[in-house]
Amino acid sequence: MMNHKRQIVKSLLIIIIILLVSVTGTLAWISYSGLADGGSVSAGAIDYTTGGSLVSDGTAINPHKELILEDIFVNNQSTINTQIRLKVYYTILEDDIPNQKLYQNDLFDVLIIEFHSPFVFDSNDGYWYYPSKTGSLSAKSGKLVIMNSMYYDGFKVSNEYVNIPITISVILQAKQTNHISWEDLTSYDFNTGKPTT
Repeated sequence: MMNHKRQIVKSLLIIIIILLVSVTGTLAWISYSGLADGGSVSAGAIDYTTGGSLVSDGTAINPHKELILEDIFVNNQSTINTQIRLKVYYTILEDDIPNQKLYQNDLFDVLIIEFHSPFVFDSNDGYWYYPSKTGSLSAKSGKLVIMNSMYYDGFKVSNEYVNIPITISVILQAKQTNHISWEDLTSYDFNTGKPTT
């Protein structure tokens, strides 16, 4: 009987030790930190702040009215190299029906966006990448102005937009360089209400 209890206790101890080693190994993989030659080694973190602003919800707009009040920017304080990308959707009238369109800077876009930084469009996934699809931002690279102007093109829109609510969405994402998962940093979204003529 005593021998049987010892075997149970030994088995439980072995299981607990295996679990502790597994958990410790997993935590070390996720957030390792230690000293090497007097310095510090850590897994790193994505750390961005965003800023800038669009016109307020309900603002009446007309063609060529600037929709960005303050430049849209990110401030990169990440401790690792990162990549950023963005997508823009906006209201367009198609056969007098308002629809959301992906901004691609093509002939059919009625919205004009001026990127302050060199973004590259990928038609396969609909994202704009900085500085390219495979390029990256160095750790702690600081402030990067993304957009400094956005407006509806007066040569392509006119009275058909009167009394049509306008919605524009800007989705900004970041990830660690050479990793798969993209995470939303922020999104700017406004519904302008009824444009003026």
